[in-house]
Amino acid sequence: MVYLFHSISQKAKWERDTKYYPWLKEGEVAADVFSTLRPSDGTLSTYIIDEEKTRLLRVAAAFGCTRDSFQHVDYALIPYATLADAFTLCTTPGKTADDKVNEWHVDIVHLTSEKLARFVQLIRDERHEMDRISEKTVKSMIYYGVENKQIDCDKIENPKMKAKVCN
Repeated sequence: MVYLFHSISQKAKWERDTKYYPWLKEGEVAADVFSTLRPSDGTLSTYIIDEEKTRLLRVAAAFGCTRDSFQHVDYALIPYATLADAFTLCTTPGKTADDKVNEWHVDIVHLTSEKLARFVQLIRDERHEMDRISEKTVKSMIYYGVENKQIDCDKIENPKMKAKVCN
């Protein structure tokens, strides 16, 4: 099965349950999870992850280069077919410092509030994988990517990250 990787800003918000929110009904998630998705112009950015998930760490490293500092990467993997059936997907070049990762980029486009709510439902209902890649692993993969010329220092737009990994 092929997946789409979507970075989420705070995995912990998805894990809060009725102990934290006693008013939630079975199967519901709190509205707070919407803030973890960060759509822009009616679009969510995702990356294709192969069945064996060999691309996962490389995508996380490329994504990590967009930040000010080394940080963990929280993410959800959703089956590609599930999203292709429910949303309009558009292959567009990514905007990372790794050209290969940019080829794996797919936008979920034309999102409305109803479609975003459907996306949240799919993440919750589809028994997706939601996990965290540690800061240590992300840092190591960024350095690996720079050393092996997967990550192009000239394309790291964040000056703070560029100074950390490219000097």
